[in-house]
Amino acid sequence: MSTQNSVKKPKRGSIEKNKYGYLFTAPFVIVFLAFSLFPILYTFYMSVTNMTLMTTTYKFIGFDNFTKIFNDKFFLQSLGNTWFIWLSNFIPQVSIAMILAVWFNSNRLRLKYQGIFRTIFYLPNILMPATIAVLFFNLFSLYGPVNQYVVRMGLMADAFNFFTSDITTQTIVIFIQ
Repeated sequence: MSTQNSVKKPKRGSIEKNKYGYLFTAPFVIVFLAFSLFPILYTFYMSVTNMTLMTTTYKFIGFDNFTKIFNDKFFLQSLGNTWFIWLSNFIPQVSIAMILAVWFNSNRLRLKYQGIFRTIFYLPNILMPATIAVLFFNLFSLYGPVNQYVVRMGLMADAFNFFTSDITTQTIVIFIQ
């Protein structure tokens, strides 16, 4: 037998199944093209022209803008400062996180109160959503500022209990998100 005969051809049914994958990934591809790729390409296009916000006409100038910006000492200094600050923050942050992760998950070390330490480190991730939930609950409560404003402005005769209605509760949660 030759090696050409041993290569399997895809079955007709498998190609038909693949079209569903394309169908399900199409929304992501469309949104990516519209909101990520297009702005990047358009920004690059604008960077090779002399377009400004105050003019309606512009012309193609090539890489002159890049030549100007990389010859500007303030730009290069700010670029260096940005990298310095980022590296000075990123490297210690990742290093400390890795050390703590190994520390608190090591069976050899057998640290006492590992659960308490994990809770303390994770607590800020829990407190923020809880704080926002309490804030919005108080804002939209029966005697909260939103109801007081609506009643005083004469938009409603009585206060409205936002959390007894599914639609208003869902709307508030959607707004928070």
